[in-house]
Amino acid sequence: SNASPGLLAHIAVAKYQDGLPLYRMETIFKRMGIHLPRNTLANWMMKSSELLQPLYNLLNDQLLESGYIHMDETRVQVLKE
Repeated sequence: SNASPGLLAHIAVAKYQDGLPLYRMETIFKRMGIHLPRNTLANWMMKSSELLQPLYNLLNDQLLESGYIHMDETRVQVLKE
């Protein structure tokens, strides 16, 4: 792809950490004069996840080998229901 690692990281953090949907990112990029359709953003996220799978597997193995696990189960509301 022609996306830089920094752009991919920005999109991933905005989507998965900040809860920003891809259609909103598409609108934000459009306001900046950048044509970046959400299907392209989605494809980039899918390809990135494939490339990061070995790292995820190593981290998961290390986590499961630890004596205990702490986690934050705070919910993120996506839609106002």
